[in-house]
Amino acid sequence: SSRTHSQIAQVVSELKRTVYKPKICVLGSREQLCINPDVMKEQNQAAKIHMCRAKVAAKTCSYYNNFDTKFKNMTTMTDDTSTDIMDIEALVSEGRKNYICP
Repeated sequence: SSRTHSQIAQVVSELKRTVYKPKICVLGSREQLCINPDVMKEQNQAAKIHMCRAKVAAKTCSYYNNFDTKFKNMTTMTDDTSTDIMDIEALVSEGRKNYICP
């Protein structure tokens, strides 16, 4: 179901405080998740979304192109024994750290 950013952050925060570790999926818009510096320079939000989509479609976004290769090697996101539950900020941070599209 659809929730606001603050509601998602609150749920993730609460889950981190419990022993219950469900598999979750946090969805966000390109506006929230795109970390490509060229896209982030754009001031207009609609233009950011368009630019992000265009770079992905043209395969000119190195962050997106790195995803398949690097994601397989990231234990923080792929290890089934991992207890890390990530909100949008954590996904963006991991993406920047590992140079991949969150």
